Amino acid sequence: MSSTSAWKPSKRILFVDAYDSFSWNIVDLLQNLLSVEVFVIKTDAIFAEEEFLGLLRCFDAVLVGPGPGNPNNKQDIGLIDSLWKLEGKDILPILGICLGFQSLALSFGASIERLHLPQHGQVATVTHNGTSIFRNVGTLRATLYHSLHARLCDQVSGSSAGELWVSKHCPLLEPLAWNLHSRPDSPVLMGIKHVLKPFWGVQFHPESVCSNEECKEMIRNWYEDSLSWNFARNRSSLPEVPPFVFGRCRRGSYMNSRRTESTLLPRHYQVVTETLDQRSLTVSGICEILSLPKQDMIVLESASIRQGLGTHSIIGVLSGDYMRIEYSVEESVVRLVYPSGTSSRVPLQGLSVWEWLDDLIRGVQITGGDSKVPFWGGFMGVFSYEMGLQKYLAPSRKGNAPDVSLALVQRSVVFDHQQQHIYIQSIIEDDSWPKEVAKLLSSSGSFCRAQPRLQPEARNALDCYSKNATACLPDEEIYKANVRQAQEFLSAGDSYQLCLTDETVITMPSSKDPYIPWHLYNLLCERNPAPFAAYVSLGNLKILSSSPEQFFRRQRQGHCSLRPMKGTVKKSAEMTRRKAEAILATPKESAENLMIADLIRHDLNSAMKTEAVVTVPELMVVEDFHTVYSMSSRINAIIPDSTPKERVPTALEALRECLPPGSMTGAPKKRSCEILSNLENRPRQVYSGVLGYLDFGGAAQFSVLIRSVFKSEEENVDTWRIGAGGAVTILSTEQGEWDEMITKLESSMRIFRSNSRA
Repeated sequence: MSSTSAWKPSKRILFVDAYDSFSWNIVDLLQNLLSVEVFVIKTDAIFAEEEFLGLLRCFDAVLVGPGPGNPNNKQDIGLIDSLWKLEGKDILPILGICLGFQSLALSFGASIERLHLPQHGQVATVTHNGTSIFRNVGTLRATLYHSLHARLCDQVSGSSAGELWVSKHCPLLEPLAWNLHSRPDSPVLMGIKHVLKPFWGVQFHPESVCSNEECKEMIRNWYEDSLSWNFARNRSSLPEVPPFVFGRCRRGSYMNSRRTESTLLPRHYQVVTETLDQRSLTVSGICEILSLPKQDMIVLESASIRQGLGTHSIIGVLSGDYMRIEYSVEESVVRLVYPSGTSSRVPLQGLSVWEWLDDLIRGVQITGGDSKVPFWGGFMGVFSYEMGLQKYLAPSRKGNAPDVSLALVQRSVVFDHQQQHIYIQSIIEDDSWPKEVAKLLSSSGSFCRAQPRLQPEARNALDCYSKNATACLPDEEIYKANVRQAQEFLSAGDSYQLCLTDETVITMPSSKDPYIPWHLYNLLCERNPAPFAAYVSLGNLKILSSSPEQFFRRQRQGHCSLRPMKGTVKKSAEMTRRKAEAILATPKESAENLMIADLIRHDLNSAMKTEAVVTVPELMVVEDFHTVYSMSSRINAIIPDSTPKERVPTALEALRECLPPGSMTGAPKKRSCEILSNLENRPRQVYSGVLGYLDFGGAAQFSVLIRSVFKSEEENVDTWRIGAGGAVTILSTEQGEWDEMITKLESSMRIFRSNSRA
């Protein structure tokens, strides 16, 4: 937002956000469906009474959104209850959704009770009376996300049509819609209106990707009724939004310009490229030809190439005294680390590390790269789970690994697996390295032909390394107790889904062989090939990943895509794809994926603001991996060609908004993260963080660090850590969640079995 004077909306809606993870889907729905401007305030925003009333006079209507918690708890609803107390000339049209609906009902005599069977990610048919905001609305199918329901205190069975549409105990509320099929709780109230004031509410989520078009018609009706109410009372000409609001009211699109000038990097890089046919050359083969495994390096490898996924592999060759950026969430400085042992500390001077990194990358221009190559040069590395968590929680438990570890990659080898080309690149001035490597590889094809990833001597080295390994596994009873606790939070309305995890620690005497981590990585790829495999060696930090999940991808023109995975079935001799599809189509599994798909839509809408069209081209698609069947969805954000460059979010701006990965938290994300932090009582560190690259040309790609192992300290004992878990829903069983966690753990843990040939 460049200036407040340029902002002159015709119709405005104020959205009250109760820290939900679907809020920006509602904002997007309002803006696109109604062509209105939407301002957003949080429920805990602080206003003086007259200040707040003055703010409301600037809006045509208010929409009170969903959120975690109970409307009986003041800390959950904040300023929402003050809206229902408006009188006289201060009244304006208001629609409440989910928590907003429950708050409206509670304020006018209804009680709020727990459902016997919470509805989280379930799609239901809503029965309505065809009046008010439901006029001309056909069969309405809508997604439900609620553990609580509003009860009008009347004895309603649903057997008599007349008893549904009048409330004797709440005479100021008129029922408009019900869920008659929510066993054992039906009928459950789904829609109401106030009989005297322009207040409406619906329990369901019209913005969900699985809610049908009739939900949009209901929103249009509400908006038309709101404008009619305003017109009848001369509220058609509203004052401008006062300047003081802009600091507290988030609106549409805003992008920061550069805040500081950095001198750490050159202002311009020129890409030099040599191209080869791939022939029989392999990623692991090239790494060994160039003797890379004995030094720091990063490999992003498509060890399992799939349709539209894993199309490229990238070897980040860390040249000479390369620069590594490290940061820990409890600090206010960035560390610049070099292999020579030198390091320096750079104060952030009031910036977040995201802003500091964004300024650093924005200051660089790069030219000469082949447009078909996704990475020309830039940073490669990892952001921890805690790095995303810090916007919700202050760090309380420190891990050993840095929360940011990014290497400046000036030399790289990129495989295009579809076109069978290899690109050898450098952005170092007057660098002969690409020509030298191209010449070396041109004569090395026979070295890579038909070679296994692990030679017999490597397997022998791994057997010796692993024979004294000991594993500290999660405690089954504690894990199951955490599942029960998680479900209690779900029943109370604090979350719809909680992605509970635990950690296994494997220790063994350290090895002097620098190739051991590399051998372990190759064994992992051999036993569990995945489209987003990765090997990281950055100082003491070693990461071996066989991740199947692409988290975030940004093309150079600004288009973004996220691809969450939720729902897993272990492969076995008896488990066919058809059986797996049937299991993954059950309410529990499909609800898991739908919840995260809606959450990711929110994250992308929040990241892109009004600058992109967010779509879901793939929803709940079953995919076949080496050890499991999994279900995924794909959510895209497309930037229109007419969008000015300065209004397109950078890769870091978009990435920051989407972390931590929703598939590893649950929804709503903020409350779920708070609950999980207390249940797990440990830092996840690298596990469930993200790993990938930030290209100086604007592209980016990150995978979720699952099915991965890591270590971050160098002592006489090697300590490898493996995280694993699953999404706890109200339909979960303790044994089922334990079994799912063990299945995921096993896919990574088996590389430490002493017989590497097994």
